[in-house]
Amino acid sequence: MLDETEKDRIHLYVSSYEQMRDTVKAPCDFEEWNKYLKKIGEMGEKYVFTSEVQKLLDAGREDLAEQVDASVSEDHTNGYDILSYTIDGKKLFIEVKSTPGTKEEPFYISKNELDRAKELKRKGELYAIYRVYNVGKSEINMHIFIDIDKFDFEEIAYKVSISDDKLNGA
Repeated sequence: MLDETEKDRIHLYVSSYEQMRDTVKAPCDFEEWNKYLKKIGEMGEKYVFTSEVQKLLDAGREDLAEQVDASVSEDHTNGYDILSYTIDGKKLFIEVKSTPGTKEEPFYISKNELDRAKELKRKGELYAIYRVYNVGKSEINMHIFIDIDKFDFEEIAYKVSISDDKLNGA
């Protein structure tokens, strides 16, 4: 049985999603746009966390529901957002990609996230991308992608480093 702390934690995620949904609006300037996208991402993660906990509770796996961990997203080197479990107790590594648009809308994945997905797959671990869509709308939903090999990847960003000699005109 879930203790009161776990019940409060789950309730906090559900209620905070509902509060965030009521306040989210698409902004006009770049700084506000980034804040908006961050909020959309947080809402998607809360939605997935709640869904995963509920899935396990519905299956009578309170022991596993208590272990679902969304705090892994705080360390971006992990390459995934949520550690969950299958009903039979196998670890499930989840990357959440959220959008206020449709599930077909393209999304971005970092090199670290892609590398981690490939590494986990190579090790025989379960990895999935949960595409959360219609975020901020009453009909929020998600689609789960298990096989990342079916995606088309397009390199569109590069990290640019500037050395002192480049800054000094050399």
